[in-house]
Amino acid sequence: MARLIGKRRAVIDCFCVLNDAAIWRYLNFGCAVKGTGRSHVQRLKESRGNGRQAGARCGAGGLRAGSKGPFMGKINIVAGVPGAGKSTLLFEVWKRVEKELHYSTVSFGTEMLKLCQEAGLVKDRDEMRDLSPDIQEEMQWRTTKHIAERPENILLDTHCAIKSGSGSYLPGLTPRMLERLSPRAIILVDAHEAEIRGRRRLDKSRPLRTIELVEDILEHKLINRAYAAAFSARSGCLLRIIQNNTGEFERAVQEFIATLQFIGVEQICPLGQSHPPEAPPAKT
Repeated sequence: MARLIGKRRAVIDCFCVLNDAAIWRYLNFGCAVKGTGRSHVQRLKESRGNGRQAGARCGAGGLRAGSKGPFMGKINIVAGVPGAGKSTLLFEVWKRVEKELHYSTVSFGTEMLKLCQEAGLVKDRDEMRDLSPDIQEEMQWRTTKHIAERPENILLDTHCAIKSGSGSYLPGLTPRMLERLSPRAIILVDAHEAEIRGRRRLDKSRPLRTIELVEDILEHKLINRAYAAAFSARSGCLLRIIQNNTGEFERAVQEFIATLQFIGVEQICPLGQSHPPEAPPAKT
């Protein structure tokens, strides 16, 4: 719209229609943006000015149009039902591409667990499933804001669907979480339900995990795919489904790497080394 007008215009968001990405784009076009909120647009303008100064210092060229803030990298969501081999696959992929693509890996569950423990809500990861939906959503949002502010290219290890203790499902990502993260891709790692059940039985690191029936795992997989497709449509990002069945691990690794190479990385100010994923539990 700004290009069509051909000169600077004021953009007034009276009904909170514009998200942060849209506001950044108008600001980068030189438009004046006004809103009816509590100084949110002004804070974006101030961070935009800080980002330009930092860009001049490190040669990164300032802010990207549509970014979440100054020097925010790309976030790719990596999801899969427990037992699909997501963590093992992610660990191997990270080892092979870290030097080339400079991705850091972040476990959403680990970050959320830390916040829940600090708040005295749970003692371990399995207890998070029994939190009320309202508390889970609030802790998800706090975790999302913490992750979105990190100036890194991130592989975010998380779940599309969370199965609660009652057997019902909660979305692993809400609309405002997706808007804040602005993912470039959702990579869904999958495997045959019988293999998933077998892997869960061998995982000695989660002794309290319930071993579900094959039919229940299949249901979870279908819900997971439905959520992943909905998240992709909502955020307008790429969706890639990778099969990680026994005997096909190398092919899954190559497909994962090819997807990351297709997406690429954001060139940002170097703030240290990238962070490795959590090592998968040893099989006994």
